[in-house]
Amino acid sequence: MEDIHDRRFYGYESGTVSMGYNPNAATWPRYVGWGAGRYVTGAALPKRIYVRWQSLVEPQTYSVTLEIPEFARQQMLLQAPALIGVAGLAHDPEYYNAVAIGLAPGGIVRVWITGPGLEAIPMMCVKAQVEPKGPYGGQSNGKYRPLTAKPQAYLQAHPIPYGTWGC
Repeated sequence: MEDIHDRRFYGYESGTVSMGYNPNAATWPRYVGWGAGRYVTGAALPKRIYVRWQSLVEPQTYSVTLEIPEFARQQMLLQAPALIGVAGLAHDPEYYNAVAIGLAPGGIVRVWITGPGLEAIPMMCVKAQVEPKGPYGGQSNGKYRPLTAKPQAYLQAHPIPYGTWGC
């Protein structure tokens, strides 16, 4: 990640899968949560974010540099009324202080800004490039780890619906 002061922050790799084995996960979620993401401490507003990931179900490795638009940074400076609970009760204002990144088969990347108790705002949707180094930074001779039995069984019952996550 690079902030608006051109400082770079490294070492925020190893994200997590948040959709699990949800049979209704063939589209982007209506509500975007915080998830088990990576938190960059000490950074100013984001300028760009580099993402590289392996889609083990395809299998394919992708990379993309996300240029954060100025409108998103300006929105991150504003407070908005947060909503809590099912009834949508007003809560103290919060900042849009997080960037949520969704990764989908085919190299599709959707990005939102969000904050505690705030409805996420779509920021961009782009298609990543196939990473020329391949899996594991080119250290595996192009070989991916085989899927374990549970994801293999899921994929046999629920084939990947390519194109449903488009921009």
